[in-house]
Amino acid sequence: MKKMFLMLALALSSNQVFANDWEMLAKDGYAAIAKTKLTNRTFDGCEYDKVYQLDVGLYFKCTRYKYLYRYNPDVYILKHAIHDSDKVVIADEEFHGVLLR
Repeated sequence: MKKMFLMLALALSSNQVFANDWEMLAKDGYAAIAKTKLTNRTFDGCEYDKVYQLDVGLYFKCTRYKYLYRYNPDVYILKHAIHDSDKVVIADEEFHGVLLR
């Protein structure tokens, strides 16, 4: 029983963006403005100041460490409806960083 609760707690504490997370992002004022891919196709996580080029001509610069390896993941760019803030979701996980032109 404890093992089941531990597995459930780990699943709920994950940074993956599931359907209800998209709903929460929408309630917080964020909307997806673009779906794209990485130009080099390989995502091997974020390290401070690491930069990825996106197929839409933008660059995503990481500001926090988070490891994840995916080949050719979907990348969603979300923008807040009122504030000038962006979010980036790669392979269904939110990553902290800035978008550059």
